[in-house]
Amino acid sequence: MVTLPQSSNLPVEYLASGFNSVTNSYKYYWFLSILEHVRTHQTRIIYVNDLLARMVAGVWYPANYFKLSFGKQDRLGQVTIQVGAEANLPMDVNHQEVIEATGKYLAGNSALAHDLKNLGQYVPYRFLRPFFARQTRGLDDWKVNEIVKKLAAQAFSDTQSPCIYRFVFQSANAIEIHPAWFEYLNHHLTILTGFCLWHLVNYIQKNNPNVPNIPSKLFEPKT
Repeated sequence: MVTLPQSSNLPVEYLASGFNSVTNSYKYYWFLSILEHVRTHQTRIIYVNDLLARMVAGVWYPANYFKLSFGKQDRLGQVTIQVGAEANLPMDVNHQEVIEATGKYLAGNSALAHDLKNLGQYVPYRFLRPFFARQTRGLDDWKVNEIVKKLAAQAFSDTQSPCIYRFVFQSANAIEIHPAWFEYLNHHLTILTGFCLWHLVNYIQKNNPNVPNIPSKLFEPKT
């Protein structure tokens, strides 16, 4: 199992514990999308819709080519196939084109836009919940988002145990990565990606027990 590099000023254990007891693929693709954005754009403020579009692009290949199951409660694969059908995208469309096509739907008010936005209704908040496990223990599910949002805003200025991001609004809903976490993500991009993929492979293998060689089915071959 891949482990995360420790930090003297960041609660890395909370980030790691977010991948325990996962019931759908959203957290994995959410975090991979954050890492991808950090790698390509180097900005701390990221629009939620951009991350949702990257999640769709991330699952495009396994959903379309191999029809992998992402779990009974998971709609990411279904919505991804729907984007392809409505946008008339060929199966071999490239990653960036999927992001752009999905982004156009997210900017609208269609039924598909609603389905896409529903993907982000919980994952940005549930991803942070381990940072506030004590404060949210036993909380009614409908109360979690607002409580996590408030706690994230407060913890953002904590020098001892800051959470990885807070929620902001800059013409649209966005997250702002904490400066220390941004440095950590940049410094350990390869290890963090490997950690997330290790958990993702195990999760998908559990939901597709009769499918061999899951790792080769998650990403389109480079050649």
